[in-house]
Amino acid sequence: MISKGDKQGLDLISISALRKQLLYTSGLCLLTFALARLMPDFPFRAGFGWLCLASAAAYAAAGAVVTRLARERYFLLLSVMTVLSLAMLGGMVHFTGGITSPFLFFYFAIMLAEAAYGVENYSTIFMGIASYLLVTLGEAFGFVPSYSSASDIIYANKWVVFWLTLSTSSIMLITGFVGRIVMAGYRATAARESQKARALSAEVGELESYSQIGMVAHRIVHDIRTPLATALGYLELKEKDQTAAAEDEGLLKEVRGSLEEISSMLADITRYGRRAEAKREKVCLSSFLNTMLTLMVFYPGAKGIKFRRDFRDAEELCVAASLRELRQVYFNLLKNAVEAVAGAAEREIEVGLRRDGDWAEISVGDNGPGVPPESRATLFRDCHTSKEKGTGVGLLIVRDLLTHNGGEIKYKEKGGGGAEFITRLPLFAEK
Repeated sequence: MISKGDKQGLDLISISALRKQLLYTSGLCLLTFALARLMPDFPFRAGFGWLCLASAAAYAAAGAVVTRLARERYFLLLSVMTVLSLAMLGGMVHFTGGITSPFLFFYFAIMLAEAAYGVENYSTIFMGIASYLLVTLGEAFGFVPSYSSASDIIYANKWVVFWLTLSTSSIMLITGFVGRIVMAGYRATAARESQKARALSAEVGELESYSQIGMVAHRIVHDIRTPLATALGYLELKEKDQTAAAEDEGLLKEVRGSLEEISSMLADITRYGRRAEAKREKVCLSSFLNTMLTLMVFYPGAKGIKFRRDFRDAEELCVAASLRELRQVYFNLLKNAVEAVAGAAEREIEVGLRRDGDWAEISVGDNGPGVPPESRATLFRDCHTSKEKGTGVGLLIVRDLLTHNGGEIKYKEKGGGGAEFITRLPLFAEK
């Protein structure tokens, strides 16, 4: 039983789920009607069964049209169904004992359901209380007949009636208002968490984007730098040649200027791949690494991976580095680890943090296949990739960014298989 609410409430359930609820309620009412008609000693009046049949028809009709309505019509349908439900519930309470009816708890169910679905319209709380009071006070003061001897005993004492109706109405009021307040707080928290998750997911996408830019930039630089160095070497030999014609000196000077301009452009490309030159700042590593591991939860392929932390007694270690560049470094290392364990039965990645003298040592290990022995010697000098479409410059970027921040990196084979990359950064020195 759902009443009018805002769009946030509707977002908590799908239209298909709403349709299932309406049809389920219709079936339950129809079954109750069948029992009322077929059971020879059914405990309630015949009017109860007919109300169940009417409710079954109303819920079935609503379930049939709910998926065909325009979105702005949902609130109208929910409002109509709530009013109808409260009216029929009042009749059911009347036919099943009035003030002692076992169906009184449905009033509370409506209050809680509305709160759960994000309803902000408080009028249905008062409509429910009015429905309850019309039935119970109507029977107590003889406006409508009472069908329960137990209720008649209570109705004989008007002070008891007053106390019961007042306390029940008060509880209904509290349930309606408190339920809405609690659920509003829950939805606000859920919205904040959802927004935070979207922000983290977007941040992962941004890091991945810059990672790809950096890889392309380093690939370009790597492929051009070697022939450029060769050309500059030949040019230097030619410039030292004493037999060169005087008219060639101007040409050689122009060639050198062009080659040096290309070299400068390559340096610019490398800086662009690193996003920007950033000043160093104090970065506390335990908090930083926890944030990076939280980000990796949203990385494609990371679902189901066990991320382990081994920070030992290194919770307060801080370094002086570019936060943006460190994020790119450890995003690349963690991303490589996620991709490395893709084929493992038990996928595990461990991040370690410890102090080594005046250095902070951060390790990223996985239980993947590791690095082939023939590739280890040149792992941080040449392009290396095990991916079909990889550029092979990811570790070169990591090395360059760490070097830019005074750090270093080395590879270590894990015992039992897998790879472990150990990075070191100088600790932050208080001035």
